[in-house]
Amino acid sequence: MARAALLVGLLSVPLGYIATTYGPGIARGVTVLGITRTPVAGVYESVVTLEETGVCEDLAYHADSGLIFTACEQSLESRLSWFPPLVHFDTAGVDKSEGALFVIDPKTRTAERVNIVHYKGPFITHGIDVVTDTEWDKDDGSSAVYIIAINHLPNPHYLSALAKGASTAGIPKARSQIEVLHYIIGSSIARHMRSVWDPAVVTPNDVVAVGGSPNELLVTNDHFHREGRLRSVEELWFGAAWTSTVYLRTVPGKEVGGVTASVATEKLHNNNGIGHGRPGTSEIAITSCASGRLRLGNVVKASSSSSSSSSSAKVVNFTEVVEFDSVIDNPSYFSDPYGDLSGWILPGLSRAVDLKKTFGDPAGVDPSIVWYARKDTRTGEWVKKVLFEDDGSRIRSASGAVLVAIDPKEEGGKRKGWLYVTGFVSSHVIVVKVDL
Repeated sequence: MARAALLVGLLSVPLGYIATTYGPGIARGVTVLGITRTPVAGVYESVVTLEETGVCEDLAYHADSGLIFTACEQSLESRLSWFPPLVHFDTAGVDKSEGALFVIDPKTRTAERVNIVHYKGPFITHGIDVVTDTEWDKDDGSSAVYIIAINHLPNPHYLSALAKGASTAGIPKARSQIEVLHYIIGSSIARHMRSVWDPAVVTPNDVVAVGGSPNELLVTNDHFHREGRLRSVEELWFGAAWTSTVYLRTVPGKEVGGVTASVATEKLHNNNGIGHGRPGTSEIAITSCASGRLRLGNVVKASSSSSSSSSSAKVVNFTEVVEFDSVIDNPSYFSDPYGDLSGWILPGLSRAVDLKKTFGDPAGVDPSIVWYARKDTRTGEWVKKVLFEDDGSRIRSASGAVLVAIDPKEEGGKRKGWLYVTGFVSSHVIVVKVDL
C-alpha cells in the first residue's frame, strides 16, 4: 500500500505538470478545430445567391466606389485539381482554370464579370485587394482602381521536368505571383499592368496594398512547408510559428522585374488573411487561421536594427491579439456609417477538423461561421458574436466576408446589414441580411 501511495505521488507530479502545461493548449485546439462542435443552419430573414460567381476565395470592399470586388476560380473541378494552398497539384487542372474578376454592387446585390485584357495564362485565384488610383484625373468624372490579386501558377521548371520525364525531386510545384490590374469603375474590362514575383513569395495567401499604392504590397505566406507531413504539423500545432509576411516594393511604371523584398512579420503561426483597418490609418490585421487568432497592428518603417535590408522597407508592429473559437480566414473591417458599431468581420470553418476529409471531394460539406468583433468604447473589451452560421447547406466554406450596413430608417430603426460571404470551395457568393 505504501509503495502504491508512493507511486501515485510520484506520478501526480508529471501528470499535474502535463495537465497544467499542455491542457489549455489541447482544449483550445479542440475548440478552434470544431472537434466537438455541431454545425448549425442559422435562420435569416433573407438570403440571396449571386449565381454569376463561383469559387471565390476572398472579397474586397472599396469604400470610395461602394463596390465589392472578388476574384473567382469559376470551376470547382479545377480548384480541386490544382490549388497549391490545399496541396492540390494535378497540373491538368491548370488548363481548366477560368479565373475571373467580378464587381458586386451592394445597392442591387448583383455581380458583373470583368474581363482581363493584356494578360495571357492561367489565373488561379486566391486573396485580393483594391485601392483607388489617386492619379486618375479625367474630365469625364470617371474614377479608377488598382486590383491586386494572388495567382497560383505552376513552376515552369516543374512542368519542364514532368514533360521530359525527369525527376521532380526538390523542385517546388508552384510558383505563385501577384497580378496588378487597372480598372475604370463601370467598365467591363480590367487591364493587366504587371506581375510581381520574388523568391520570398513562397506560399502566398492574401495581399494588401500599403498606403494605397500598387507599388507597395504586403503578402502573407501561410505555410513554411509547401507539402508533406511537416505542413500538417504546422496546421495542428499552434506552436509552429514558422510563417511570415513579405513586404514587396516595385518600381513604378516597370512591367517586369524591379522587385525588392523584405520581411514584414515573422514567426507567426499559419499567417493567413490580411486586411486594412480603419480608413485613413496604417492599421492592419493578420489572422493566424488554424489557431483562430486575429493580430492587430500598424504598418511602420523598418528600424535600422531590423532584419530588413532596405532603409525604405516597412514592417508590421503588432499591438493586440484577439482569439476566436474557430479557425478564421480573411479579415475585413466594417466601418459603420450610421453609428458606433464598426468592427472586424472574420469568416471561417465551424468544423475545420473535417477539412482533410472533404477538401478533395466535389460533394464535400464544409460548415461555415462568420464572426463580428468590435471593441466596446466604454470598457475597452472586445465584444464578439456569431453573425452567420451555416451547416453547409447554403454555402460550402467561408473564407471571405464583407458587411454593408443598412440605413436604420429602412428597418424601423433596427440595426441590420447585408453580409456577403464566400468560400474557397463555395459554389457562389451569398448575401445574407443579418442583425447587428
